[in-house]
Amino acid sequence: MMNRIALWASAGFVVAVLWAFVGSTIGPNYNLGRSIFIAITVPISWIGRRIPLSDYSAVLMNGVAYAIIGLALEPFRFLSRRHR
Repeated sequence: MMNRIALWASAGFVVAVLWAFVGSTIGPNYNLGRSIFIAITVPISWIGRRIPLSDYSAVLMNGVAYAIIGLALEPFRFLSRRHR
């Protein structure tokens, strides 16, 4: 289970790095931060709308957010596999 949570955290880290790369290559686009797709894939962006975050802290906090999501969802996955 710990390996799966590490995979969740890694996925969150990679997603945030990709969005940071897209944001840095496109340049300042204020509508990009209001995108619903970004709000779903980078849950930490909800905080970033009110408090300014650097790209580095947003990437790390997104990895932590995905780890927490994985920690919440993995027991349900384990129970569903057990009842088959």
